[in-house]
Amino acid sequence: MNKLNILIITYYWPPSGGSGVQRWMFFAKYLKQFGHNPIILTVDPKYASYNLIDNSLIDQVKDIEAHKTASFEILKLYSIFKSGNKNRAIPQSYIPTQSIFDKIALFIRLNFFIPDSRIGWNYFAFKKAKKTN
Repeated sequence: MNKLNILIITYYWPPSGGSGVQRWMFFAKYLKQFGHNPIILTVDPKYASYNLIDNSLIDQVKDIEAHKTASFEILKLYSIFKSGNKNRAIPQSYIPTQSIFDKIALFIRLNFFIPDSRIGWNYFAFKKAKKTN
């Protein structure tokens, strides 16, 4: 069997935690076990807006090549405006809102971040993907 280089483009990669990272982390691990070469293209954690952090996952992917990029995180601007802290976790799904500000913010997030709120990473990811062999 020929060894394949397989580029996986994913925003969620350790130290991101939660269910979003599991699929790609295990898929990459199994590709490697079957003799292929998974190459991950992901956002650098210092630019990311992860809802959950799980540093214990980093050890599980230490043998997998990962290219990390910058990102313009619109959600961090929201977090700074809302709480004054850019590193505060930002809800990724619907939560009951109380204030008019929360209702407006939810409307903007659902209607203007097309295709999703990670759109600020697209430029950086595309640029890096073109350079990745």
